[in-house]
Amino acid sequence: MFLCGLLYATFVTYVICGSHTSLTMWPLLGVSLGVGIFIGLLTMFVIHCGLFLCGFTFGFEVGVAVFVIIEFFYHIDIMWIPFGVLLGLSLIFAITALKWEKTIAILATAMIGAILLVAGADYFVEEFVLMLYIWKRISAKNGEKLCLYSWIVLGVWPLMFIMGSLIQFLKTGKDFYHKKSK
Repeated sequence: MFLCGLLYATFVTYVICGSHTSLTMWPLLGVSLGVGIFIGLLTMFVIHCGLFLCGFTFGFEVGVAVFVIIEFFYHIDIMWIPFGVLLGLSLIFAITALKWEKTIAILATAMIGAILLVAGADYFVEEFVLMLYIWKRISAKNGEKLCLYSWIVLGVWPLMFIMGSLIQFLKTGKDFYHKKSK
């Protein structure tokens, strides 16, 4: 839960403060990391808040995958469509996480791990070309087409998500529930 809160809050704070303030890079990173640590601790100690944010993050990541797939067929020009779809999916999965705690927590952590792996590989292969492509898809901007290497790196995302989910469901997630025993 801590990692989910830390990553999501740091990312959102960095994006918002980066576009609305005149902070240089290091103070902006410091503020973002401070907010991320606070939200990470909050999600770790308040379990329902952590589950909600874990589901919210998973919904956002599923929405990003949807927009990458939609780009094959149609380019969306209106920025409010990705915003509404990402917010809607995030809220649906956040509320779902409160009902099916273990399932959504496993899926969300597997998705976060897959995205971090793909982002690291993208950095070393093409210096964040894939991440910029995804950012332009969710902000409804035109962008360059991806080359073969980027598609290979992008293909690792669902593969690692499935592998991480299976490992957690079959091995590490057995006999553990977030609810206290009665």
